[in-house]
Amino acid sequence: FNSTNNDNKNTPAEPTVKELIKSIKKEKDAKAKFALYKQLRMKHKKAADRNEYLATTTDMYKWSLKYYKANKKSAKNKIDALNMYYEATQIYAKTFWTDDDGATAMKCIDQAIGVIPTTTSRAELLYLKGRINEEAKNYDAAVKNYDLTLADMAQFNLKTLSFSQDRVMWLKAWILYKNHQYEESTKALQALIDSTSDLSEKSRSQFYLARALKALGKEKESKDLLESVSQNDFFGYYGLVAYRELGKKLPALSKVKSANELKFDLKLEFL
Repeated sequence: FNSTNNDNKNTPAEPTVKELIKSIKKEKDAKAKFALYKQLRMKHKKAADRNEYLATTTDMYKWSLKYYKANKKSAKNKIDALNMYYEATQIYAKTFWTDDDGATAMKCIDQAIGVIPTTTSRAELLYLKGRINEEAKNYDAAVKNYDLTLADMAQFNLKTLSFSQDRVMWLKAWILYKNHQYEESTKALQALIDSTSDLSEKSRSQFYLARALKALGKEKESKDLLESVSQNDFFGYYGLVAYRELGKKLPALSKVKSANELKFDLKLEFL
């Protein structure tokens, strides 16, 4: 018990809102100031203080933009300035989008895309534009931004994005399918099928490709594709619903052939 008490005594107290505001004003190091801004935002969020949360987010965004403009040609600071502005723009846009202010979110994203050099990836911002457009039912704009996102991903090949190529390709294909743009959706779905290594992603895309083909009057191609899905992903969701789409009963498990013999280790020796 004494050890626990001593540990608690040695743990520095979390700074108050007033202390954080004071530290932000005094801090000279840009990266440290940015970290303090983010800490203050979360302090307001935990306290459910919406107005201060939005205000601090805005202050952080405006500061990062000002710092970037002042240092974008600085050999020493330009990389940090760009990274902070890029991150602050995403935070600001997501915050206001979540607060049902998509117009404000879109405005700051467009400004950043116009300011950030073309030698830098903008995939996160383009993807975010696509999501905002999709939620607003601006489907043509959403598809356009998803295409721009995919082009950016191909150009810069970043490994640290918050989304995958599969995710972007599916969102695009799904919009086209939902809006009965079957010709375009078949191309988008086939592109995803050809590029993905994820079996569940492939099965889902093949299932909706089969539906799109059926809508285009290509009954045989649709049926052949559904047969393939039902056989290649039998235990997956779309493998099962493919049977329903074909109007067929599920086969007895005793008749399902496994790719490899399943060996049971009842003693759980692998543990």
